[in-house]
Amino acid sequence: MRGCCATLMWSFRRPSQETTRCDDPLNRDRQGIRRTMEIRRVCVVGAGTMGAEIAKWAVQGGYEVAIQDVSETIVRKVVDRIHETLLRGVPEQDTWHLMVEALKLEHPEFFEGLSVPDISPEQLEYLVHAMKGTTNLDDACRDADIVIEAVFEDISLKQGIFRKLDAMCPSHTILASNSSTIMISRLAVQTGRPDRCIGMHFMGPMPLVEVIRGTATSDSTVRNIVKLARDMGKKPIVLNKEWPGFVANSVSGGGGREAHWLLEKKIATVEQIDDIAITGLGYIRGPFMVEDFVGLDVIHDAQVSIFEQTGDPMDKPSPLLEEKLNRGELGMKTGKGFYNWS
Repeated sequence: MRGCCATLMWSFRRPSQETTRCDDPLNRDRQGIRRTMEIRRVCVVGAGTMGAEIAKWAVQGGYEVAIQDVSETIVRKVVDRIHETLLRGVPEQDTWHLMVEALKLEHPEFFEGLSVPDISPEQLEYLVHAMKGTTNLDDACRDADIVIEAVFEDISLKQGIFRKLDAMCPSHTILASNSSTIMISRLAVQTGRPDRCIGMHFMGPMPLVEVIRGTATSDSTVRNIVKLARDMGKKPIVLNKEWPGFVANSVSGGGGREAHWLLEKKIATVEQIDDIAITGLGYIRGPFMVEDFVGLDVIHDAQVSIFEQTGDPMDKPSPLLEEKLNRGELGMKTGKGFYNWS
């Protein structure tokens, strides 16, 4: 098992190193000239939890945003919520945003040096009112400089969306995926622009974005995504190459897999395992609490996706997750997962 949202677990702060700055090798192309396309319009495909947050961060970063989803109700709800949050200052009290505020209090170092561009209240008001919500994909993406796909973790669905986007978008448009497990090359091959396809994995409430280049992704595409992520108040880390699950989910998988094995063998309880992970190992949240927060269905889908790509028996979905899914126990969102949240 390589689970999701590993970044919620770790609390130790690494020493600052200038060599870890992900944009250093990307400042100049082979001719020594910096080339960064001006991105003004961002389209987000998928208005679920992550898609809605990505759209909001892009507006705060000073970008014109369109968000598309197959559900008109969901699109309207997301646009209304962004209006309330950014213009009326209505605090968001759901579990997701309470987790963000808790992280800021507990670990302010995670957010040091991160900020969105300084835009005036008038500019922000304009961008919020200009935000477009629609169920029509062509209408959403036809003028986009970048499209960020944020639908659920299904390879066939994502490939179909990339094929449509390639046909609908201008030739300069960058196609990014927020997939947490799928290698971007498997999506880029569906397009005629593999050099402008890239992975942009937002790490939930943590201020981190994994930037994953495919086998054909150009340096200029990477530069543009690094700038966009920073404008959205995130820390981008460019991986050297792609791998199923990338870094975060690969690292968390070892701990999650062992936690499930310990529970299956009745070596310790859910509470004991999480307590030891937090108290003894410095995790922010224990592995089972993280899985309940993310959603056990989401964790399961990620495991299925990774296993389909690697074929490694170690990556097979956990039997414990299969049991939970069969009972409809998906974590916080259903009131019960490994913990009782009701």
